[in-house]
Amino acid sequence: MANISVAYGIMTLKGNWTPKLVEKLNIIADEVWAKWYYDIQLDSFEPTEENKGALTAIFSANGRWAFNSNLEALGEWTMDDIKKNPETYVVYSELLNGMYENNLTIEVSYSDEESGCLVLYRETGILSSDGEKLKYEVTHDEEFEYNWENYMDVTGETETFYMLVKNLCGRLGPENNKNDLVERWAKVRTYPHSTDFDELNDDIQAEFKALFSII
Repeated sequence: MANISVAYGIMTLKGNWTPKLVEKLNIIADEVWAKWYYDIQLDSFEPTEENKGALTAIFSANGRWAFNSNLEALGEWTMDDIKKNPETYVVYSELLNGMYENNLTIEVSYSDEESGCLVLYRETGILSSDGEKLKYEVTHDEEFEYNWENYMDVTGETETFYMLVKNLCGRLGPENNKNDLVERWAKVRTYPHSTDFDELNDDIQAEFKALFSII
């Protein structure tokens, strides 16, 4: 089984989406994409006069190795899933035709990370239709070294990093004055999701011991 990545982002509808087509997209997202093992949990698009032309929805997803792979396979996976469900098949076919005939697209902008293969990147791409299936094209991507500094910058998550810093500083004793040094070292030399010295690999533990005096 493939490793599971964790993606967060925004989908934006580009072009003149009618309320009926938006409703069809919401149905496919809720009844198909959200039910997969490598799922996409997408908030419903809610058209109003105020957001017409700039309709967005937040999503979270589990990537198969990386969420980019899900997006590249999204058309194939969706068709395989619905081909034995006539009602959903009609909805999806009408969605694809409407997107194609009216030159409508879905912009996907997200961050993705996976700790097993040290994957961390941001990506923007476009989902479009040729009338028969969804296609995905990357328009921008940026990869990052997998460490706490980049992880916090990309995802905005900081709480667990400072749990690690507190744990590491605790190894130095209550009278130490190296908190800032430990924090700077941990940002670039340790991996996200580690919150305890004992979770670090042997080489990183040895480096920490060599740089800082442990009681």
